[in-house]
Parts: sequence; structure tokens; C-alpha cells
Amino acid sequence: DGGELYVVEHGRGDYVWTFGDDDEMAPGGIAYVLDLVRKHPEITFAWANYRGFAKTNPAFDLGGSKFFADGNDALGTLQNLLGQISTFIFKREVAMQVMPLAKQQNGSWWSILVPILHAFSQPSGRFYFVQGPYVINHPPTEEEIKGIGFHDNGCKVFGVNLYNIYKLFDGKFDRKVIR
Repeated sequence: DGGELYVVEHGRGDYVWTFGDDDEMAPGGIAYVLDLVRKHPEITFAWANYRGFAKTNPAFDLGGSKFFADGNDALGTLQNLLGQISTFIFKREVAMQVMPLAKQQNGSWWSILVPILHAFSQPSGRFYFVQGPYVINHPPTEEEIKGIGFHDNGCKVFGVNLYNIYKLFDGKFDRKVIR
């Protein structure tokens, strides 16, 4: 997450688009996103769907690209997918508002969720899902998974860090959305 926070902090322009080190752009992805933010400069946050390297269908089917009603709707829909958010586009100025708080969480899993949740908490924010897929994900090898601690207690640490990030936004969302 530190690399993504660095990109947000040092990026230029109105929007920042980050994706994981195991992702690559699919044909048409850059053109689609540029056209999207030109046509809809009010977008606060967008999540670009992906597909697995050896697959043809998008990872998640939400019935096509669409705007969410508000931050609660976006977070409620993406809630179980938050661990899969490795490719997102958001207004840099919104993310910069919480950069000091995000950097305090750096070094733990999920620190990039600080600007994401902050974006979702914006009352006048506009949130978009890009069905795509415009990103191709290359899953980690078994050796890579062992090396980053997903075995043994890794998932417990993952959950504790996620809970701590959510607590930073206590009261900002409907209680049914963040539980």
C-alpha cells in the first residue's frame, strides 16, 4: 500500500489511477478511463473491474458499468470485494485530504483504504463501477503467497488491520454497510 500512497501523493493531474504490481492494462483500458473522466469530471471514485490472466470473463459482474447512488451504495455493493480492489481511479484532491492519516497506517495492510473510504464518505461524491474488464490480473505463485504471510495467521492480521481502518470512519456510513 505504501507504493500506492506514494503515487497518490506525488501524482499530477486531477485523477490518480493505481493498480497492483500483478496487474496489466487490457486493450482499450486507458482510452475508456480517460473518456470516462472527461465526460464525467464529477466522479470522485471509480473501481475498474479486472479478469484473471487465463480467463475471459470479468471477475465480478454487477450488470454493467454504472454509477452508484451514493457512498453507502458503493461501499455496500463493493464491501465483499474490497480485498479485490487493486485498480481504482479517484480524484487526487479528495485523497490528499486524508494523506497524513493514510500515511500513519502505512506499513499495515489496507492503508490505501483510508483515501478510498474518505472518498466514499463525501456527501456530494459520485462513484462509478467500470465493468470492463480493462485490467488483467496475474495471480501470485504459491511461493509468493507463502512469502507474504497469507498462511498461518496472515488472514487474522489482515482482518485486524481492516477493522482498524474501518474504525477510522466510524459514524460516516450506514451501520449496515460497515459491520
